[in-house]
Amino acid sequence: MFSDQYEFLIEDFENKLHLIYQNQQNDFDLIDGDFKIFIRSLFENLGNGINFRDIETRLKDLQKIDLDAIYNAAKLFDKAEFYKCSYVFNSGKKIYLKDELDDLLKELKKMKKDAEKLGKINLLFQLELYTNSDFEQMICILGDKAPTIKLQAMIDGKLKGLSDNDIKILWSYIKEEFRNKRHGFTFDTKILGTVFFKPCGIDNLRKRITQYLVLFRPKIIVKRLKAGQTSTPIFSFGIARILGIHKSYVKDLNLNELMIIRIINRVIDFWENILNCKKDELCKPLGLSPEGCIVSYETMEDKTNKNTWFESNTTNRNTSYKLVLYELRRLLKITDYYITRQTDIEKALFQYKLKYEIFAKEKASIFQKKNTPNELYLQKELCSYLLERDIYSYGKLFGTSEIDLMVDQPGETYVIETKIFKNIARLDTIERHITSNIIQLSEYLDKETSAAHGILVIYNTTDVLIQSPNTWLQKRFWILPINISGITACQRKKSIRIEESDIKKIITCIPINAEPSRRNRKLKDK
Repeated sequence: MFSDQYEFLIEDFENKLHLIYQNQQNDFDLIDGDFKIFIRSLFENLGNGINFRDIETRLKDLQKIDLDAIYNAAKLFDKAEFYKCSYVFNSGKKIYLKDELDDLLKELKKMKKDAEKLGKINLLFQLELYTNSDFEQMICILGDKAPTIKLQAMIDGKLKGLSDNDIKILWSYIKEEFRNKRHGFTFDTKILGTVFFKPCGIDNLRKRITQYLVLFRPKIIVKRLKAGQTSTPIFSFGIARILGIHKSYVKDLNLNELMIIRIINRVIDFWENILNCKKDELCKPLGLSPEGCIVSYETMEDKTNKNTWFESNTTNRNTSYKLVLYELRRLLKITDYYITRQTDIEKALFQYKLKYEIFAKEKASIFQKKNTPNELYLQKELCSYLLERDIYSYGKLFGTSEIDLMVDQPGETYVIETKIFKNIARLDTIERHITSNIIQLSEYLDKETSAAHGILVIYNTTDVLIQSPNTWLQKRFWILPINISGITACQRKKSIRIEESDIKKIITCIPINAEPSRRNRKLKDK
């Protein structure tokens, strides 16, 4: 956990700042050196845990936001008969539709006027954090009186312009709201019915997405409010976000990613203007260019104002340190949630991988025998492992094809494909094998029309170490390599890292030059 690792250091810096300020020394050189080491270490860990290059790619591909469509949708609620409608919370607090509507229209007008100055990233941040919830609140206030038919028609029009893959991504977002037992929604058959998450075609998925946003989600929220539950998951593609789509292909940034970008920029601003260091020293561990679109004024609160967010003069320097420590604490909490959020199936499979790799040498010897385990044996072993953890899994036949394992979780379906890699030495051959396996897995997913997720489990017995990020590629595929070679880490001469590529290629394998161990280097020197 990021926050556990760094919280003590943040508190230590806060105490030192207090002593410096209390003694009126204003000698910040006493802590600058340690502060630089602390921030560098934090950014190195961030770079290992978050794929910033992928975030930057999606940021570049953000389309212009259709603010006119959002404004026209808001005007549907601008009727005199709605003005006095209100919602009363359990606490007695009352909110009126007229107040919510006025605030929304005022904010949208300001966003339209200042669109160029704000930039896409800040417009998107506003939509994610405020505008989506404004529409939901107005629907909750009006209930059955809400102009849902016209609103659904507007959303349907936007969804028709999206590709089938985009629709599957949006559908996966809806499912994700029911995955987290602690913070997510509980599946309510009285609102959603019994077949809402059952497999269906793409056209029906489009209808279900619209129904969920306009009809079902507001009802779920109202029911939670009446039960005293005031928190709700933040849905990245709410009503305003979908209405704001200009062109096809969903290249989204969720709210956590937007907040991480903003805080990263503020810390780099502090690094440059207060600590007088070069920003590329922090960009490098994140895998980013100092001139890229993440580390630029395009992502700041106001593109036209290039003044530093922090004050470097002596009077306000203490405040600048306090501000950056506050931002770092926020960054740690958001990063913890962003990185560690896992489903039961993800946790179980990752533990399965660790179990195998701990006994890699012993497991490798099994695969070297004449009666080596085949993929069917491994499927049964994995199925048994999941069943022991109350994760129901099974094989499935359709036509002449067979799915290795299917796993049904609340609101989710997973297709697991197992493969054994043996006697493969060339790195390009490994990439070709993985790509072929993903294409096969994709065909299975297409037959599961409920936008299932695909997991490729690779039992890698080769001498090439395969590394893969613990993230979903295209929000649809997860590659889990289990490295069970008989050789030790220091004996490996080749390794590759799997990274997400474009839609057609899906992945790319980047060779990593394995350095000889310290012991081997000493032997060579002798």
